[in-house]
Amino acid sequence: MKQSLKTLITAVLAFALSCTALFWLNPANAAEYVTDYNDVEVSEQISAETIAKAKAQWIEENGEWQPNLDARTEKYLRKTTALLQEQRNAKSKTR
Repeated sequence: MKQSLKTLITAVLAFALSCTALFWLNPANAAEYVTDYNDVEVSEQISAETIAKAKAQWIEENGEWQPNLDARTEKYLRKTTALLQEQRNAKSKTR
């Protein structure tokens, strides 16, 4: 009796596992859920689209080229960048 019960439970679990595997490994379902996780071509396409959108947005907002910096603005930006880098370095040391 115990042996037949073990066999029945094993068969039911094997059937459930095989049905699950068939569902998730079905190529028809795979095409429905294409992501860039394992597909380099999709990842490159998404990256190219993102870069193109960002470039178009930049040109729309700021024109074709970045304006030249005057001395005061450059000094401010260098100081701010140094402070932000120090904060980042401090955070990475505490981790």
